[in-house]
Amino acid sequence: MEDKTSVAQREILLALGNAMKLATSLGVTLTVAFVVRFWMPRFLGPEAFGMLHFAEQFAAAFFVLGTLGAETYIRKEVATRPEHATEFFGSLVLIRLGLSVLIMLGMAAILQTMGKEPLEWRLVYIFAAGQVLFVTNTSLASMLQANGTVGVLATTSAASKILWGGAIVGGLMLGYGLEVVAFTFLATEAIKVPVLYWSAHRSLNLRLRLNTGATFAILTASLPYFINYVSHHLYQKVDVSMISGLTSDVEVGWYGAAVNVTFAIYLLLPVLDAVVLPMGSRIAKESTEALHETMRGAVRIIMIVTMPMAALLALNAEDVVSLLYTTAYRPTVMSLQIMSTLVPVTYICVMSSSHLIQLGRIWTVTKISLFGLAVNPALNALLIPLFWKWLGDGGAGIAAASTTVFTEILVAILFFISLGRLGFDRQIGVLLLRLALACGAVAAVHPLLAPLGNFRGPVEIVLYGILGVTFGALPLRDMVTTFKTVLAERRAMKDRVNEPS
Repeated sequence: MEDKTSVAQREILLALGNAMKLATSLGVTLTVAFVVRFWMPRFLGPEAFGMLHFAEQFAAAFFVLGTLGAETYIRKEVATRPEHATEFFGSLVLIRLGLSVLIMLGMAAILQTMGKEPLEWRLVYIFAAGQVLFVTNTSLASMLQANGTVGVLATTSAASKILWGGAIVGGLMLGYGLEVVAFTFLATEAIKVPVLYWSAHRSLNLRLRLNTGATFAILTASLPYFINYVSHHLYQKVDVSMISGLTSDVEVGWYGAAVNVTFAIYLLLPVLDAVVLPMGSRIAKESTEALHETMRGAVRIIMIVTMPMAALLALNAEDVVSLLYTTAYRPTVMSLQIMSTLVPVTYICVMSSSHLIQLGRIWTVTKISLFGLAVNPALNALLIPLFWKWLGDGGAGIAAASTTVFTEILVAILFFISLGRLGFDRQIGVLLLRLALACGAVAAVHPLLAPLGNFRGPVEIVLYGILGVTFGALPLRDMVTTFKTVLAERRAMKDRVNEPS
């Protein structure tokens, strides 16, 4: 029988392998996203892009309800019971279809109240149809991630993203209008459904069966996951709808341009979520202490990667906006500077919530997310019209960005308090101080490097690398040692598999 350390090491290696497959797919996704999501605002202009961004986020916010909280449950439970997926998936799809009709009726009532134009109605409902399929694909992907069989998923995600990008650029340049963006989303999600179902059928022997008893049982078990998911994702998406309702689509366009930049950084979140939760479930089954150390280690890695990214993005936001967009997006700069600070906080919140879920404390996570949902819209309702009036162009985005950062910091603090020393130890505290010193030093030098123009950013990256190693914020020796250990363990695992029995 394997000891607990061996189990943890094996699961970490499996997680790293799956992360590499998903990261390769992510590389393609990231490249296409960079090209298309930064090209669209330039091509369309702030107002048209604002309409498009509103429609996409409005539909996505409503269909957060359509998830029914099943994804987190799937990643946690199917990781240890693959056959369980067949017991509920068929009925889950049927229930979601019925719920989708109710969601679309609710969307109509809100759009009517907001007085939106016919074009925005069409965009919203095409995106909504795509969301019905997107939610199904997310469940299928969660099953494959939980089972550790992500090869087809990675390939399909990359291929569909290439198709998505090509169709959008071609359609807009040929003059087919904003609807082509929404139709492309719908079409690519429709293509993915049969491919991912086939992969899940092959890997987990997934079958479509109606089993209402089992499905209602998992929906009951998923209730805290559902409340948590809805709470957290709604307050991350509701800001766009509030800006649109309280100000104008141009303000949405400026804010959406800032969101697009951070969106590229947040593409790593699905990889983390897909890998860490199933890995943690299997490690926790053998040793809770190994789980705690694994999760604390993951938080340290996230801090090392995301804190300098956030600092460098905030310092160079003006250059980034001028490089990616046109002068019409100048009001985007301040929103981007504020939102960049959100990057490490959001990643840490995701890891901390996963840690609590592994410990069976999903209701703690849910209560904290509900707190965030209560704070965020209330502050947005107060600050968006005030900042728009006081600051003028871009003021609504500054209000929304500030509110989101403030809310997420509060949520992160509550997560750390809930975990105590299980989630925050001396190593994390020391690393945080070292990272702050390195980032602060780069910020102090930033004004002096202004004569370098567009070369200032690359020079600051090199400077941070030197300071990071000097202050111990970038532990190169530990990283090299860990990398060598992982390679050695992977070779040893292959040798054991190939040994004759």
